[in-house]
Amino acid sequence: NPDLEPPIELKISDMGWQLSPLARFGTDFLVVFMSVFGGMIVMLNLVEEKQYNTMAAINVSALKRWEYILGKALPGLVLPILHAFAVLLIMGFTEINYLQVAVVALAIALISMILGFVVGVYQSEPIGAVASMKILFLPIMASVFGAIFLPDKWQPVLYWSPFYWAYRSVDDIVLEQAAWSDIWLHNLIILAITAIVFALMYKRIKQGMRA
Repeated sequence: NPDLEPPIELKISDMGWQLSPLARFGTDFLVVFMSVFGGMIVMLNLVEEKQYNTMAAINVSALKRWEYILGKALPGLVLPILHAFAVLLIMGFTEINYLQVAVVALAIALISMILGFVVGVYQSEPIGAVASMKILFLPIMASVFGAIFLPDKWQPVLYWSPFYWAYRSVDDIVLEQAAWSDIWLHNLIILAITAIVFALMYKRIKQGMRA
């Protein structure tokens, strides 16, 4: 009835720029999660070469060890950056600092790549290798969901995880409030954790590469 006075009072107010929580947290999660696939590519390449018995031939070839490792590592470092760019562009984040995104994606890809080498040199078939690599999904999900839902006083329980620091950096970038000082601090923590993991896994990787 157009003549009836509505029994409510309507007011419209502008609260400024608002971002959907699903778009924000979903994008953060995808950027961090996609970093694992760089390590998976390294792992599957190593497993495939072991299946075709090319590892033994490489060990006696003129190819230097660092050249072989670099060749295997490059896809694992480049693809997470491309994946991060693709996710952010698809989700419509066109005004953010993509240089900061590249720096964060590169840092988090390092630890995934190291784990990819560890699994790749010890697994001899793809199904077992993928199953082993899926274990990495647990700390990623725990880090992201913990960062979202845990109160601030409980956040320190996640400081051991490099994925937690990557998530915080990505979240600041998505919100367009990331400072380079914070990005470098978070990356320094990620690299320190990566160095510890590499030191623990170095002998296993070296032995596996000789097999």
